[in-house]
Amino acid sequence: CKSALLKKVNLPEQDVPLIGIISRLYWQKGIDILINALPELLQLDLQIIILGTGDPKYEMRLKEIESNIPQKLRVIIDYNTELSHQILAGSDFILMPSRYEPCGLTQLYAFAYGTIPIVRQVGGLSDTVINITPYNIRKNKATGITFRPITPRSIVRGVVNAMEIYKNKEILPQLRINGMKQDFSWENQAKLYLQLY
Repeated sequence: CKSALLKKVNLPEQDVPLIGIISRLYWQKGIDILINALPELLQLDLQIIILGTGDPKYEMRLKEIESNIPQKLRVIIDYNTELSHQILAGSDFILMPSRYEPCGLTQLYAFAYGTIPIVRQVGGLSDTVINITPYNIRKNKATGITFRPITPRSIVRGVVNAMEIYKNKEILPQLRINGMKQDFSWENQAKLYLQLY
């Protein structure tokens, strides 16, 4: 999936972490903070694909950054369901630096594909992504990487943690499996509602 995705978006195939971002490009989603983090992120040994539409000033700024480092960053200004699923399936990590997120679906889709979320610890992201603490890793509970402050530095730290996980051939597959085991179906939720009533 990763190889096919890189070919599709015309990025060179390399053994480096591929970070996907599928988002509406608005303030709520922390895109302005992401834009401020990109110069430092793109100095790391990784690749990033961004898919979304939204605020024209963010769209334009992202395309400007892409034009300076086209071998590491691909920005696709589009709403494309098929490509969004290809990015979910082909990326190693999905980054969600949201300011607020009542639920969040992208991280749930990522789990189903075995893609590891890197998320801001807020709202539904905090409810669904279990951070890679040593305890959670030891107990096989960890499903992703969380960070708290909404700052460029926090985003970079989250991605650097992801890069360390990418190199760890024991923890990486276990995190993917832990994510794929998550069940957020209505079947579980219905049981909880029945218990409540």
